[in-house]
Amino acid sequence: MLDKRAMANKDLYSNLEKETKDLISKMNMDDLRKKYAQVIEEVGMCSFSVADSLEAVEESDYMCIGLKVNRPEAAIADPSKLQIIDIYPTYVTGNSFLTSAQFTLDKDASADAHGGFKEAEGNLMTGNAREEITGAMPLYLFPEHWQVAKRNIQPLFGFMCTLDVMGYAAAQYYTVPYLVLAKAA
Repeated sequence: MLDKRAMANKDLYSNLEKETKDLISKMNMDDLRKKYAQVIEEVGMCSFSVADSLEAVEESDYMCIGLKVNRPEAAIADPSKLQIIDIYPTYVTGNSFLTSAQFTLDKDASADAHGGFKEAEGNLMTGNAREEITGAMPLYLFPEHWQVAKRNIQPLFGFMCTLDVMGYAAAQYYTVPYLVLAKAA
């Protein structure tokens, strides 16, 4: 079933990538930098890509906040089973998180790296305060940032729930943000 989902997502991802590039081509980055200077300053730069929020948008990327997640196998079919263990104040771009996760998994394919489907043990990325990050949540920083983020979060949510960037299901888009909100509350 996961393979079938992955094949269906290939076209979805291609369409979203085209939409994102068209959207970015219509943005005036100088105007956005002036308009959102305070937000860009407050969030700062991604610890890994060293890009600020607007530079990330220019590269079809988006800022996230780090998470520690526990993913039982049931999360593959039902994203509400994903458990948000902790929320960390580390800002990272979505692509940096996925790149770091891929690098870590290539280096150590065992469940020790990503935590597998059992325990919230693992470390795909190390945060600013040495926290073990195994997930990320995209942020709404300003409307243009969110327009890019919402078109690119599918691989992130797919990975968080299934350990496969192609494992996205529409239910993840509506469930994962509320799981993070519930943990934050």
